[in-house]
Amino acid sequence: ACLNLVMPSTLRVLRFLSSQWKGGAYVAFALLPPHKTVATTLQPRPHLTNCRLWPFMYIRRMDVSLEGKVALVTGASRGIGQAIAETMAASGAKVMLTSRKLDQLEAVKAEMKGDVDVIASHVGDADSGEKTVAATIERFGSLDILVNNAGTNPYYGPVLEVDQGRWDKTFEVNLRGPMFWSAAAHRAAFAEKPGVIINMASVGGLRSGPHLGVYNLTKAAL
Repeated sequence: ACLNLVMPSTLRVLRFLSSQWKGGAYVAFALLPPHKTVATTLQPRPHLTNCRLWPFMYIRRMDVSLEGKVALVTGASRGIGQAIAETMAASGAKVMLTSRKLDQLEAVKAEMKGDVDVIASHVGDADSGEKTVAATIERFGSLDILVNNAGTNPYYGPVLEVDQGRWDKTFEVNLRGPMFWSAAAHRAAFAEKPGVIINMASVGGLRSGPHLGVYNLTKAAL
């Protein structure tokens, strides 16, 4: 699933609930005006299969098995990418984690359970995508899922005042990377055996907003 995280106060509540509950994987959706959605993975008690917390918040059980699948997750050294990789591994997938910093990847790997490995790469570089896809297939024997999670937002301000360097960086990581990494996965694996590509977009790609125009452009295009 693609998760758009908004409303920090709500997220604090969801994280608290997650820290208190144990069991299988659940997803909580909070519908907030005007039409905003918060989603986060929780770990509730086993007997809570469907639970209404607040007037606009529900928890629904999601039983997903990824046994026999191989996933490649970009931007997996922290945040949403790390959570995706951990959840996929817990669901039975073999997972290759990638980001720019190998030391951070190794630290995440040390805390994870399951068949996982790491490789340092630059998501904005097409050649790096080719090499990382090839390394994943060599390590695990196949590739079934590509998660284009890595993203960046180096500029905050009016669109017409952005410098060329930060414009190029935003498009390189947020749009060029997913495009050519997806092409690499298609050539190496999905052309013969259909797979899944998950692109992490943003609510910013669906509407305009102040000071995030450059970032929102890339997410709308994605």
